[in-house]
Amino acid sequence: MADPLETLTHPPEARPKLRNWSSTYNVSPELLFHPCTNAEVALILKEAERRGKKVRAVGLHNSPGPIWHSDQWLISLRHFTHSSFPSTSRTAILGAGLSLRDANPLLASHGYSLPTLGSLPDVTVGACFSAPDHGSSAYHPISAGAAKAVTIVLPTGKVRRVERGDELFRAAGAGVAAVGLVTEVEFECEEAFGLEFTMSRTRLEDYLDEDDSGRRLWELARSSEYVKLWYYPGANPTSTSPNAILWRASRCPLPPPQKNTLYTRLSAQLPHLIHATAFFITTYLFPALQPWLNALGYWLLAATCPKSQRLRSYEAQYMDCGYWQLVDEWSAPLPAPSASASAKAPPAPAAQILRQLVDFLASPGGRRVGMHAPMELRFSRVKGEEFFLSPAASYGELLGREDNEDDLVMWFEPIIYRPLNLPTPSRFYHFLTFFESLFRSRPASRPHWTKPTLPFTESERERMFGKKTLEKWRKVRETCDTSSVLWTLHAHAPVAPAALRFAAVSANPSSSTRLFSSSARAAFSHPKPRQPSSAFEALRGAWTRAGAKRGVATAPNEAYGYGAGAKQGIDWGKVGINVGVGVAGAVGLNLLLNRETKPLEGFEWDYLRSTFKYTGAGLAITAGTAFLAFRNGATYRMMAMNPWLVAGISLVGGIGTMMGVYYTAPDSPAHYLCWAGFSAMQGLTLSPLFFIAPHILGRAGLYTLGATAGISYVGSTAKSDQYLWIGGPLLAGLGVLICTSLAPLVLPATTSLRTLTMLESVSAYGGVAIFSGMILYDTSKVRHHANLAQRGAIPADPVRESVGIILSIINLFQSIVRVLLLQQGNRRR
Repeated sequence: MADPLETLTHPPEARPKLRNWSSTYNVSPELLFHPCTNAEVALILKEAERRGKKVRAVGLHNSPGPIWHSDQWLISLRHFTHSSFPSTSRTAILGAGLSLRDANPLLASHGYSLPTLGSLPDVTVGACFSAPDHGSSAYHPISAGAAKAVTIVLPTGKVRRVERGDELFRAAGAGVAAVGLVTEVEFECEEAFGLEFTMSRTRLEDYLDEDDSGRRLWELARSSEYVKLWYYPGANPTSTSPNAILWRASRCPLPPPQKNTLYTRLSAQLPHLIHATAFFITTYLFPALQPWLNALGYWLLAATCPKSQRLRSYEAQYMDCGYWQLVDEWSAPLPAPSASASAKAPPAPAAQILRQLVDFLASPGGRRVGMHAPMELRFSRVKGEEFFLSPAASYGELLGREDNEDDLVMWFEPIIYRPLNLPTPSRFYHFLTFFESLFRSRPASRPHWTKPTLPFTESERERMFGKKTLEKWRKVRETCDTSSVLWTLHAHAPVAPAALRFAAVSANPSSSTRLFSSSARAAFSHPKPRQPSSAFEALRGAWTRAGAKRGVATAPNEAYGYGAGAKQGIDWGKVGINVGVGVAGAVGLNLLLNRETKPLEGFEWDYLRSTFKYTGAGLAITAGTAFLAFRNGATYRMMAMNPWLVAGISLVGGIGTMMGVYYTAPDSPAHYLCWAGFSAMQGLTLSPLFFIAPHILGRAGLYTLGATAGISYVGSTAKSDQYLWIGGPLLAGLGVLICTSLAPLVLPATTSLRTLTMLESVSAYGGVAIFSGMILYDTSKVRHHANLAQRGAIPADPVRESVGIILSIINLFQSIVRVLLLQQGNRRR
């Protein structure tokens, strides 16, 4: 007998690997189907029921949580992208697989707009109805509230069109997608409109009432048609300073669409690169710096946000989410205040939760978490909600009061970034456990189903939605899906104890939904030791075992200057002699090469002085960052984690910030920010040098200081630009130097030790010569640029000039360290 599934237009995929956008979950189902018609969807569901398979639907698999996961069958509705516009009403019938990124311009071309939208454009129409997608407006319900009717395929194979008011309609929308597969949605639209929005600084605490009645929050939400807040923990240096951005928008005539050019795409990607680099440092290396980074981000956004801007409604409501992140989101009731000013209002759950969150994040314990910013706060209207499991459904009965048509819900969404797609540190999962506990303990506080919220006890479900509402939803579900074909984690998964709800996720945030049914023993068991998969893994393991907790070597390491006969202090007598010889050599070199000197004065002197002032400050940032990374243990963690990954991050971050210095305006804040970031990235790169004995580093630092002072004096007092010609030979020498440094990696294993030692010596001593020449060339170039800037040919930019000198000095220092290590090794032999 032929398999009925063979009649499908597109054969199913076997064991595809799917990962969500934020890269926090992945799944590999047995089969992934791509039906093209309702009949094919019905066929798949009937076969699943006959074979005892569990099925979930998936759109663009961008959901931050695992609600669409199934390790058995998945159905993709990507071929359901049809659309039609009835002439008798202002409605739009859209296929469930159509993305909002494509649907919104299509609606605008017919003169239509949806009243409210969520932040993500890469969400399907089906998810917009089946899940609680929402915008931020006290005058509109969630996105599914605009739906008039849907076409739904039930697990029994029946295809039904249901309209607003039907029990099936109420069970299918804004929930967990467990009663049928929605293949088509008819929306009630409005005339196409634009939004004129403003962003301004504000203080979040100013909207908290002393009695937590929520009146100020409610009034803020209704101060414009569209309102939302971005809260920056730790952004206010004083208790009265602003710490939030208030976004407000009102309708305006439809403006032209935004142009998506190469420039706009690149200008959006560069901030992502800088943001990811900065958050990598604060997330994995220096968590104590996170509040300061939040303050810097808040200041930059407040300084650059436009006073007013007009965009199309959907463009204004979109939000660029950047890169990988872990999010959680809950709603809490924000009831309309009593009309009587004298009546004592009961506390609003949203106001209580917000106060607890702000107090915690401002406390020493909250600052130790290093919570990322911003935390998004939004609002939705309750009136117009008809869905059983919607997080924005009415809640009057649960709070022991009558429903009011002006009741609102407030949405709380903390965002935790994951730079470079690295695992999320456990402290953030502890914070999310605390965050969810604030909502679970209050009536009518509900989760956003598509965010990584975990299972609940029955008492928690009843506290969220009410026992009667849950019974109505289950009655519809049991009628439509008697065999539980549409399996869902939230309806069937066993409930983990509260203390373990995030333990499984923190153990492996990229695993599938099976994490949520892990036992306590599995959640806390240690993995079995494994054999190194490569020589690199073995080397990294040896480094890890040799290091102490804070990155200090636990045993003598002669290769880095430590040994039985090595002195741990600095021989200041030898240092004095060496410095004297260096100064005398510099003076002699000046007399020999210059003969005639030019006095340092006027604009050239001021320009040179400013350049070396920034050079010194940049080197101080570099040295401070390297020292802090070593003392904090970050250096050890970097080497234990993945040295090649860290080297790549340092390279990309260093080049990116250097390009930022080169291509930003000289007096702009971004210019100085990129310069400071460049210096800090060099410090991270140099921090492993602190594993070398202190007397080696001390001598190298003093030699570098003396050489730099002498050589820069020679370049500064030269009669003319006589040293600019050495740029070409120095570049050629640098190429030879790179080749000798990389040669040991490509030479055969039979190469003699003497050859390798000779190459190491050429690389070390050649580096001293090459980078000394580069300091001379850079100094002469600064003088040349000073003359050009004085004539107005180029802008004066000592910050940019300092970057090249900083690089040359750092490379000279490293070369001198290598020479001293070679000399010490030769003495031991």
